[in-house]
Amino acid sequence: MNNIRLAIIEDDTLVQESLCAFFDAISHTDCVLVASSIESFLIDLPTLENHHISSYWILIY
Repeated sequence: MNNIRLAIIEDDTLVQESLCAFFDAISHTDCVLVASSIESFLIDLPTLENHHISSYWILIY
C-alpha cells in the first residue's frame, strides 16, 4: 500500500510541528512538505516534483 503524502500549509510554527508529528506517527502517512503560506508552498512545490512525488494531499489549517 502506498503512503498518503501530506503537504501542510500553516503559519503557526507550533501547529505546523504538531500536525506534522501527528501525521508522521500514523502508519501510511508522510508529511512531505510544510509551508507557512500559500505563496511559500507554491515556491517549494517543485521540490516535491523533483523527488518524483506527483500526488499528495494538502492540509490548510
